[in-house]
Amino acid sequence: MPLKLLRHTFYPLHIPYVRPIRWAGHIESGVDVLLLVIETDQGIKGVGETPVRLNWHAATLRSLMVVLEEVFLPQLQGLDLADATAVQVFLGGFKEHALAKSLIDTACWDLRVRSAGLALWQQLGATNSKVPVSWTLTRAKPQDMAREAERASERYGITAFNVKTGQSFEIDRIVFQSIRRAVGDDTALYADSNAAHRAGDVPDMSKLLSDHGVILFEDPCALAPNATFCDIQKNSQLPILVDSGCRSLAEAKLFLDVGAEALSVKIMKTGITESRKICDLAQTQDSRIAVGISAATALGAMNALALSASLPAELRCAPCEESFFAILEDVLIEPLMIKNGCVELPAVPGYESLIDWNKVSRLRAA
Repeated sequence: MPLKLLRHTFYPLHIPYVRPIRWAGHIESGVDVLLLVIETDQGIKGVGETPVRLNWHAATLRSLMVVLEEVFLPQLQGLDLADATAVQVFLGGFKEHALAKSLIDTACWDLRVRSAGLALWQQLGATNSKVPVSWTLTRAKPQDMAREAERASERYGITAFNVKTGQSFEIDRIVFQSIRRAVGDDTALYADSNAAHRAGDVPDMSKLLSDHGVILFEDPCALAPNATFCDIQKNSQLPILVDSGCRSLAEAKLFLDVGAEALSVKIMKTGITESRKICDLAQTQDSRIAVGISAATALGAMNALALSASLPAELRCAPCEESFFAILEDVLIEPLMIKNGCVELPAVPGYESLIDWNKVSRLRAA
């Protein structure tokens, strides 16, 4: 059954955090979020959601809406949105605006699952609605990071943490010592330096991490698919997870061609369709995949969680990192919960009926 675009609606939101968050390069007290609702000529609605961060995306709510309304949405008219290949070919014709393309892609997937009567995780081929997650520990004082790890472990049963590093070798050492004391030796730890180091630092930093039982080292320094990357990976005592340098299927191919052991996919970078293609390609080349953090609301997180749930166990190198929603005000009627380190995804076709539209109205950005 063809699905043709009839109209669209934007819901620009600002959602406060329960506490300020320190990312690499900036501090946030809340996040802007854009909901896109597209409606077909048959009355079926699809919902897409993305966080919009000026520091990450070089975009604002207003600029993203202008791009969507003037560049993309008029050209969607007449396209069969049920045809994932046709939509992907259309979006692939634009080299820029990854955030806009991801938002359209996720909204179209939501249309398709509504039409099929399946939840997204089911449509993607997952057989289990319970998805293991890791908890992101952003940069802070070592004792504060350890306390947060302990609270997340006790409250949510979290057994895996992605630890933001790069404060200095000595501070990072204290961070991991403190976290290990707080959560024990059986907890899985992953490190993400957000390219804070130089290439020459990687051997010593990877040894420090390995000594504390860290499993994976994400973006230790600026990475490009070249001979230098091969040397960095060879000299690291831990597998290297490529994130910021891998923003498309084309870039994923380049890294895989030089032997990348692990790639991070993020819905806000490559949507659902292209992320799946990256996962398929990685599997053919014996690389592994981590579904990384977009720091989205529970609504946006469900896309990443569904993608992670659909991956074969041998392909995943880490639990899905999308658990940030736990410190945001929820826009869902029934909050998405983390229990025993897992999120159980609802078996509901489409997101529209899960959203508390009164909350959406209250959180609308000025």
